[in-house]
Amino acid sequence: MKHTRNKNSNFYSPDDHPDAPGPDAVIVPDFLPSPAELAGVSRKSKVTLELETESLKFFKEKAKELGVPYQRMIRNLIEEYAARHKGS
Repeated sequence: MKHTRNKNSNFYSPDDHPDAPGPDAVIVPDFLPSPAELAGVSRKSKVTLELETESLKFFKEKAKELGVPYQRMIRNLIEEYAARHKGS
């Protein structure tokens, strides 16, 4: 697939974007929990994790709206993902 940009724009058209899904792409239902669901309580183990700045910004903003620590939301997201894929 050739990826081109409009000469007058810095943006790809949706069909030409390098990350556009191919013809064999399958859309899967969104199984990730909402930010509010990530605000729950869980057990903890300390780790060091490097995240993209924009991802961290998202979690900090949502955590502030919900009045919970952003670390809890990230931890619960990882736990939910692991639980859904355990044994697969």
